[in-house]
Amino acid sequence: MQIYFLTIFYLTLTAFFLLIESYREYLTFMIRYRHILLSSIKLRVFFFIFGIVLGVLNLLFPSSPGPRFLGDLIPAIALFLASIYYPSLKEARIGDATLYGKGKSRGLILLAISCFHFMLPNCVLI
Repeated sequence: MQIYFLTIFYLTLTAFFLLIESYREYLTFMIRYRHILLSSIKLRVFFFIFGIVLGVLNLLFPSSPGPRFLGDLIPAIALFLASIYYPSLKEARIGDATLYGKGKSRGLILLAISCFHFMLPNCVLI
């Protein structure tokens, strides 16, 4: 059950990070997080490793009654893609255009996956 909540938290946090430039007036609580994340190499490595481990755990232990390797397939793929995003922040700076080029669409997709996974945790792809 903790994997479920950690997945939702990780995907939502990453989505908000990607959406901060487009929705700055609504996501003011994320400005400090963005600054800390862009300045801390250890935190970026932690989020990368944590996302990969969480994705593997989602594949191996899906929410019940989901079958193994299919129950949480879409959230696991989203976790892998979101975790790959964190190491790319090493060259980016605050306000950099390359950092937020496609951030709005990616953030909205991650937020939609997170909301769908929250509302229907037992949904299976079969």
